[in-house]
Amino acid sequence: MLEVAFLWHMHQPFYKDMYTGEYYLPWVRLHSIKDYYGMAALALEREDVRLSFNMVPSLMLQVSDYAEGRARDRNMDLSLRDPKDLEEGDVEFIVSNFFRCFHPTMIDPYPRYRELLQKMAKDPAARRKRRYPASDLRDLQVWANLAWFHRTLRESDPVVKGLIDKGRDFTEADKAALFDKQREIVARVIPMYRRLEEEGRAELSTSPFYHPILPLLCRMESALEAMPNARLPVHRGPYTRDAARHVSKAAAFHEKIFGRRPRGLWPPEGSVSEDILPILSDEGLTWIATDEGILESSLLRSFSDCNGDSAVNAGLYTPYRLRAPDAPLSAFFRDRALSDLIGFAYYGMDPAAAAADFTSKLLKIEAKAQGPNPIVTIILDGENPWEHYPDGGVTFLRSLYASIAAQPKLKMTTFSGHLKWRNSTPVLPRLGAGSWINANFGIWIGSPQDNAAWDYLGRTRQHLASAEHKGDVDMAWESVYAAEGSDWFWWYGDDFFSEEKDQFDFIFRKNLKNAFRFLSEEVPHFLEEAIFSDPRATYTRPSGLMTAVIDGCATNFFEWSASGKYAPSAENTTMGRTAGRIVKEILFGFSMDSLFLRIDTQGSAADKLAGDRHVRVEFPRAGKSVLWSPGGNGAVYDGGRGAACQPFDCACARKVLEMEVPFARIGLERGSAISFSVEIVEKGATIERHPRHGHFEFPAPTEDFEMENWQV
Repeated sequence: MLEVAFLWHMHQPFYKDMYTGEYYLPWVRLHSIKDYYGMAALALEREDVRLSFNMVPSLMLQVSDYAEGRARDRNMDLSLRDPKDLEEGDVEFIVSNFFRCFHPTMIDPYPRYRELLQKMAKDPAARRKRRYPASDLRDLQVWANLAWFHRTLRESDPVVKGLIDKGRDFTEADKAALFDKQREIVARVIPMYRRLEEEGRAELSTSPFYHPILPLLCRMESALEAMPNARLPVHRGPYTRDAARHVSKAAAFHEKIFGRRPRGLWPPEGSVSEDILPILSDEGLTWIATDEGILESSLLRSFSDCNGDSAVNAGLYTPYRLRAPDAPLSAFFRDRALSDLIGFAYYGMDPAAAAADFTSKLLKIEAKAQGPNPIVTIILDGENPWEHYPDGGVTFLRSLYASIAAQPKLKMTTFSGHLKWRNSTPVLPRLGAGSWINANFGIWIGSPQDNAAWDYLGRTRQHLASAEHKGDVDMAWESVYAAEGSDWFWWYGDDFFSEEKDQFDFIFRKNLKNAFRFLSEEVPHFLEEAIFSDPRATYTRPSGLMTAVIDGCATNFFEWSASGKYAPSAENTTMGRTAGRIVKEILFGFSMDSLFLRIDTQGSAADKLAGDRHVRVEFPRAGKSVLWSPGGNGAVYDGGRGAACQPFDCACARKVLEMEVPFARIGLERGSAISFSVEIVEKGATIERHPRHGHFEFPAPTEDFEMENWQV
């Protein structure tokens, strides 16, 4: 007998602004009427299923807000508004955002929705209210919400089915009925999962409250275990107290909404390390789950074929007892290949054939499995895969559950159910540090953008912990915890693309800004600086070590020949045009001990940077800025635009402005990342910024810089 444990992970980023109550994106609301409802509904169809669902607390909080009418997002507000009351900007937003779904399965099957896409996509540059009649806009408002209802609701619910059958020419009454139904379905979600657990058909596990990467909070140096050459942030914690808070708050909230304490926990992104085990034991958890890659690194073995001898012989199909203090804690390891088949492959197959293929692979494992009580662990996202399945995964999941249940050699189980009857569990001598992606933390730390975000977080947290504050300190900390969620760091760097990258960066920084707002304190300038680099800002990096004579003259070609170069485009001025722009070109390079900066202006720098004009160079990761004034009264500032901490006179403006910034003056170490922006300031206001968004970023040289990078 082979036991099969499914864990469907239910998660969305925390879109709520805790200071204003606003929700920035609609995805919790829309996934609630599709995937969160649908996965529970399909499980309730069969009394013989045994499943596990991982319910992230910050997601459940958002679902509760929508169910109880406390949550509103801009998509929802503009959907409810009568088209005749829409402003031009509202129409632009609707046309830009109301087609954001997987077109082949969520737009193409519906003639009117497809017609609206074709009509509006042909006119991207002139989305004006006058170009679209109210009937088109109202139909788009309806379809952008109607298409998200789960397939079982589209087939059975009278309101949903009736609107789909009607198809077009919707009324305001139709729209009101649609949103009444939407809220009704959202309100069913949590009770449905609670019923599944009460009836013994499911186990509900949890995750740390705002879905942080626990090992990085506990000890960022754990990233070096699998990535020994990774560059780490300047601010590294440890934030063990925060990690413990995420877990304890999650357990308490889970008990509040589901009626019982969780026994299991899915560490966000399957991220584990030895450091997190005491925190989990303190909350009385009995199991966690992670990826097979972690077991490989823990056992120093390799087993990658999902139904071959290597995985069986290496011990993938058993839980392991962890060396956690004071309490028994077991770890399950997901079969990566089997999990990925559901997430990334089967949507292109006939559903029944896909289910049969999956079951046949389980039977092959059962035939080879050794030892008592073997178990296959299947873990994947419980929401995102289904939009790629033609019918939202309904036929596949029904076929899969039925196919497994029909096999006497296979038995669906929960993780706690398996542990309850298990006679013995091997002990894992050590738990490798890493996640389900490449068994490391490279998605969330190491890139310049990731590290900049950690430094923003570290500086905010340092301020919050450093002194007595008069405001709402508890909510300030809560905002910091929300900023620790893995989702924001997921989108930094170049690993993944999303049309909403800028929005995720905005929400991350908004959480940190809110910490200061709850304290009734001024938001520091560095949090206004976007972490994402401007895609239009192209520049070359320094090609070698250099030095410069700081005399305001381009002495000769070779002086700056190894520098990086940047020429701003028209978008980088406040006026959006080249006329009146001051900066012509920026050059930057370094020696082993200093950054050299040269600003070429449209005309003499001595003339263009005179009077009330200043140059500010921000170093957000170092928490410093350099302000140069024409009279030579410059200074290095702490905390962006905070108090001046030391004078600065290593600059000269004549034909060009040249500047030398010793690394020691701004707290940069050799090999750390240099990140900076340049502003032209006049009468206290920034009139030019380069690059317009983000920063110039490149590593400072190490002792072996020229040998490693530029040897001919």
